[in-house]
Amino acid sequence: MVCIGDAAEAYHENPVLGEVLGNIHGKCTPRTEIIARVATPDHYLTRRFDPSFAVFEAVYLLDIVPADAEILWRTSWQYTPRTLAYTRTYGRGRVFCTTLGSTPETQELPIFQQMLNRAIHYASGVDTEERVKRVAMIGYGAIGFEHGTAISEVPGLEYAMVCDRNEERLAIARKTFPAISTCTDLTQVAEDPGIDVVIISTPPNTHAEISMRMLRAGKHVVSEKLFCLTIVEADVMIQFA
Repeated sequence: MVCIGDAAEAYHENPVLGEVLGNIHGKCTPRTEIIARVATPDHYLTRRFDPSFAVFEAVYLLDIVPADAEILWRTSWQYTPRTLAYTRTYGRGRVFCTTLGSTPETQELPIFQQMLNRAIHYASGVDTEERVKRVAMIGYGAIGFEHGTAISEVPGLEYAMVCDRNEERLAIARKTFPAISTCTDLTQVAEDPGIDVVIISTPPNTHAEISMRMLRAGKHVVSEKLFCLTIVEADVMIQFA
């Protein structure tokens, strides 16, 4: 179940829904600015979210949530922390409840839509564990070491492959990052089902062609600047992506 906006206030005393929500209780604010702050940053629903965002609405602030609730967003009201969103399990199901979203203005905020989209996925039972993304770099140039180091230091990313036509550069890459594989042909990158993300680090006049090829292969693409050389190329790449 996903519960948003005024629904928590309207149904928290209902015998069935009240039990599912966890017998919550709160108080209503007047229409005012509310600053929502992430309380649990490593949860599927909050991961890589902005740490805070503002809404302007009347909100049912929760001062009582179930003991098994995982609180995801909070705010401060009259110097007291109040819950704005939480999740819990009920039987074999998942419950997400937020008292934000009682106005169209809040519902239209991109960050609220992102919250709601994730909540629907979460409540529907999808796997919320992030699979490690394997990254390939095309072109091991002047900042190849910096790229490789940055990739290696990001949790959830694995530096897996380097593609370059220059064998000497590939030898340097293998020496610096012994776990990677190397190749000289873009086709090997495009056709490798284990590669999720491709970084384009070649001369700018090749970015558009290589990016499109990798997009067609189903890869996520990160392109160095210059992104491409013409507006026409940019329009085609953006539309295709």
